Amino acid sequence: MKMIWCFYGTLICSVCYSQSPVDTLQIDREANQIIFVANPNSKFHDNVFKLLLADFGQPTICGKDTNMLDNSKSKYLGDWITVKKFRGKYYAYSPSEPFYNTFIRLTDSLLVMNDFNEGFVSFRYRNKIHTETRAVLQIVENNSITNLLTIRKKSKGIFVVRSSLFNSKRLFFVRRETFCDYPIIVNNCPSNRCPEFRF
Repeated sequence: MKMIWCFYGTLICSVCYSQSPVDTLQIDREANQIIFVANPNSKFHDNVFKLLLADFGQPTICGKDTNMLDNSKSKYLGDWITVKKFRGKYYAYSPSEPFYNTFIRLTDSLLVMNDFNEGFVSFRYRNKIHTETRAVLQIVENNSITNLLTIRKKSKGIFVVRSSLFNSKRLFFVRRETFCDYPIIVNNCPSNRCPEFRF
């Protein structure tokens, strides 16, 4: 028992070195799981992309060159990732399962997104409408089913994305390059896959 308490003390000190005790959100000793809040621009932000985009060979992002797409043609082109709302604020999230976060890449002609079961899949646009505050993309799946993807600016840096391609009614997205600006809720479960934090 003493050994278990030493382990958790070491774990909390090593991952939460700059956090106050109120930033620890959940501890499950049986599952070897601790969920805590880390500061913006942390190593945990980079870890999200290392796991999520491993197949793309993408570099990490916090304070580094990301070889980003040129977004000069449209403010909707580029890479996007979900953030979560918790207690009235938005947070980045480092999950137990890498594909828990939704990642999309918008180019001039394609939507690339991570699908929990199939990895990264791409869809062609049939039509697109861009305004100052909103983009609507008509997306064609392989079986010719057409879906709409709507991106609407909600507040500074936060966009609401709705589509039947997602399992959720709406998701909150930020640009990949601003993801590190948000505090991050970390689901640290090194020995196995644990349940995700409930927002």
